[in-house]
Amino acid sequence: MEPVNQGERSVLNFGTIGTVLTGDQHTHPTDDCSRQRFIKLCDNTANEIKLFTEDMITISAVDKIAEQLISGVKWIPITGSPGEGKTTLGYLILKEMKEKGWNVCVLNQPEDYDTVHSFAEGKTLFMLNDVCGPFAYDPFALSTWRQFIINVQERKSHQDTEAYIFIGRENVFREVRRHFGKHEENIFGRWFNLSDQDSFLYNERLYILNMHLDKGKVNVREIDQETVCSHTGPHGFPHCCKMFVELKNRGTDVNIIEFFQNPLEFLGQTIKVLLLEKHTNMFLKEMIINNGKFDVDEVENDDKRGEIRAAERSLFGSYVKLVNGVTVFTHPSIYESVAFGIGRDDPLFIIQHCNIPFILQRMRREDPMSDVCAKGESPNYLRIHVSKKAVLKYLVPKLTRALTKDFRVLQYDICHDETVCKHIFEEFVRTFQGLHSSAEVGFN
Repeated sequence: MEPVNQGERSVLNFGTIGTVLTGDQHTHPTDDCSRQRFIKLCDNTANEIKLFTEDMITISAVDKIAEQLISGVKWIPITGSPGEGKTTLGYLILKEMKEKGWNVCVLNQPEDYDTVHSFAEGKTLFMLNDVCGPFAYDPFALSTWRQFIINVQERKSHQDTEAYIFIGRENVFREVRRHFGKHEENIFGRWFNLSDQDSFLYNERLYILNMHLDKGKVNVREIDQETVCSHTGPHGFPHCCKMFVELKNRGTDVNIIEFFQNPLEFLGQTIKVLLLEKHTNMFLKEMIINNGKFDVDEVENDDKRGEIRAAERSLFGSYVKLVNGVTVFTHPSIYESVAFGIGRDDPLFIIQHCNIPFILQRMRREDPMSDVCAKGESPNYLRIHVSKKAVLKYLVPKLTRALTKDFRVLQYDICHDETVCKHIFEEFVRTFQGLHSSAEVGFN
């Protein structure tokens, strides 16, 4: 990477750095590892901005939030329902503020904050994206980020030179905000909720739809385009445009109006068909095992790697994308739909490999009194026999670990079973007895 010289200051801006040291300027750390980490953070942020804002226009919401940032607002939570475009909006704001001369960085772990501040000067905008759980409140994730967020809120230095875009689903923010005590109002007080407003104006929607239709060479009647663009749907508009075009290009017979009214239903049906293909099934399971990301190059067996790569290649677009060399799902809703599709046939796989928020939110006890459950089907939940030994073996340790972070885990349906509760508390007692014994040994 070639350094960029801008006078007598260091520059972190959209993935480019440069340092010019003079006698009256403080010296930045010269540790090579820290500098390389800093460069990687810059490059990753630049790549992600390009990926998420490609073919997008700067919507009116960007200007509103940019004005708040310039006026000195430190925290701007961006929230809403699944797929409303929260992450896309976040990256559009990063791009906008970079063009205004700010430093921009996506924080994927708290440690990256100090790395950035070791080298960057001037105003910096950080983005925290789904750090408290991508689709449901994650007590483990919150325990990682809570103290960091409180620390930067209380820190006297950098108060006037940094700001944060905090992105998360509405249900997640409603769960986590109370954990920040006296800082709750400062962090969540300027709530930008995409569910409360039309995040895309009509002309913006029409532009985005036509861009995708033209790119995919898909013809849609003007009256149908106007109908789709005139109503707010239950899922993110740009992502729906992309999914619709890809479905049409795959030969799927789908009506655009029906699709935009319930895109996740079409997505679920499509994934159900994809899972019937052996190698696609294998690849998607690897994605779930690795928490929604996978590097095919890490597969040691040459034949298996070739088969998985072919399956991966067929899913690029609406389902998966390449981010900084690693394949990830294009949206948390894709993760949910894939996990749900796999779980219908193999719920034990989901219990073994999915994170605790998905299990708590999307799994329910099998109820023999329910006709729906008796058929093994439910429109919204995966049904399991929680008292089976194989289920308890993997479920109880996960629930117990979650319980150490938040007792409200017990409010979820999957815990409302006598056998499950008994095993959870037995495991809980054993865990704390072990910790107590270890502490005694250490003390002695």
